[in-house]
Amino acid sequence: MANIVLIGAGLGGLPTAYELRQILPREHQITLISPGAKFTFIPSLPWVALGLVPLSRLQVDLGSVLSRRGIQWLSGSVTRLDPKQQQVWVGEQTITYDYLVIATGADLDLESVPGLGPEHGYTQSVCTPHHAELAWQAWQRFLEQPGELVVGAVPGASCFGPLYEFALLADFVLRQKGLRVPITIVTPEPYAGHLGIGGMANSAQLVTRLLWERQINLIDNVAITAITPQTVVLASGESLPFKFAMVLPPFRGPQFVRQTPDLGDHQGFIPVLNTYQHPQYANIYSVGVVTQLAPPEPTPIPIGVPKTGQMTEAMGLAVAHNLAYTLGEIQAPPVQPTLEAVCFADFGNTGILFVAAPVIVPAGERHRTLALRGPWVGLLKTGFERYFLWKMSLGLGVPWFERWALRGLGLTLTRPLPQREPIGPGQLSEDKRGRYLSRVLWLVVLFWLVGWGLGMFVQTPAGATIRPLEESAGQFIYQTRQTLTDRQGQPWQAIAFRRTGQVHLRLVGFPGTVNIDHSRPLEISDAQGKILQAADLSSITFTDSYHPQANVGEYELGSVASELATQAPLSLTVPTKTGIPVHIPVPSAFVVEWQLLKGLPD
Repeated sequence: MANIVLIGAGLGGLPTAYELRQILPREHQITLISPGAKFTFIPSLPWVALGLVPLSRLQVDLGSVLSRRGIQWLSGSVTRLDPKQQQVWVGEQTITYDYLVIATGADLDLESVPGLGPEHGYTQSVCTPHHAELAWQAWQRFLEQPGELVVGAVPGASCFGPLYEFALLADFVLRQKGLRVPITIVTPEPYAGHLGIGGMANSAQLVTRLLWERQINLIDNVAITAITPQTVVLASGESLPFKFAMVLPPFRGPQFVRQTPDLGDHQGFIPVLNTYQHPQYANIYSVGVVTQLAPPEPTPIPIGVPKTGQMTEAMGLAVAHNLAYTLGEIQAPPVQPTLEAVCFADFGNTGILFVAAPVIVPAGERHRTLALRGPWVGLLKTGFERYFLWKMSLGLGVPWFERWALRGLGLTLTRPLPQREPIGPGQLSEDKRGRYLSRVLWLVVLFWLVGWGLGMFVQTPAGATIRPLEESAGQFIYQTRQTLTDRQGQPWQAIAFRRTGQVHLRLVGFPGTVNIDHSRPLEISDAQGKILQAADLSSITFTDSYHPQANVGEYELGSVASELATQAPLSLTVPTKTGIPVHIPVPSAFVVEWQLLKGLPD
């Protein structure tokens, strides 16, 4: 038995833990260490900072999910690591590991420029949930007394998508309110749309034109050297006044990595082999922002390498596979992440889809690059956000249908070691570009519909979600529970579940208030008067040793689930032995969950 410890429960750590739990037998112990019990979808934090969505919409409570998946959770922050003794310290507690996965996400280097950051400086950021909430508070004050708006990044910053998203979304929000203020973007990129990697097809032209259309001033290839309470000071000597400033800081590795000899570089980033193992400590793996990656090309002002969500997922998938191979649990040879990236930048009434495959090669030698503008990008990002939160709430890492969708785009997450396919030209020919764009657009529509549909039940009035429960090795039952109220004001538990291909609905009324007639079917009616019947299965489901109580009924839902309307609430009519049926309204969001059960694997 191996004791595997993961540090971090973000875009890297949580999916990696799920993948490990999926691959490894239960005899291997998996422990996840994180400061809080919530997963946050970080890419959507610019929306929180501008008050477009509440932070709660981007979060999933991890406590119950991890418990169901057989993953131990330890609340706290790692303060010390001894790789030779194979121990980590969380406060006063010492944890011994056989294998360690470090996936802490970003530690913000707010000391890199005087005046940077919201706590001890004068600028806002959208890099953490706490900072996004502080930015929203500052934004509300700004709306009361609007003025100059500066959005920028300091030297060493690596993730430039939020810079453009925040500036253009802020402009969109202000225009909706009838406000116009001077907006200036300040970036250390050599040109707008470089994004830390360069060679991104026509991204420079698209971004520059969009800024021109919105009348947003651009200052590129410049370093911010200091920030005062009301000005951003540039290396050129120019000072930009502001009433609100959102400035992205550089990232670095966590303090415990920086303080551990021979573990990370001077910034705390962890060097890795192709297997994403540490070159000196083979039982330590790295995933996500904390991983050391060389920039694809030098820039006049040093900037970092973006490590996008897809790149991070690919690292986690490779680490889970390689760790399972090391333990002898799978036979497939080791793999490495492809480090390909698909990014959605939402600008309000339009947006840009970026594709770079892969990211870490000389800019002119990528297999594929694409920058595509359209109003559908924001919808696609929303759909993906809700899909990602849904799979995190279910305890899924990278399911087969996500890998299939990526393959449809000609992208993959991992590839075997050690071969390296020859790399073609960075730009697609016109003929191939046309076919690829067509494929992208079809998948955009498909993925948005799937993501939006799944997102409808990430959060519902009763907080319901679909939960997998493992009954035996490799055998899952998927279940969703809702509390409903009949027209007489009595509460009911509605439990829909899928087991071995069958979808059932169990209704449980308050004891003593109802006597269900099990000889008659359940009737399901919609607003147009269409009535469907679900057969009562109580006599088949319950054994002689456990007769169904008068307040419990179980019905065959699978045969009628796909016919249920979801545009408006439905009504359940439960037959009773008194002859007076019970009518239970069902919100349409719950019906979507029931339909989804039919398509889940067993």
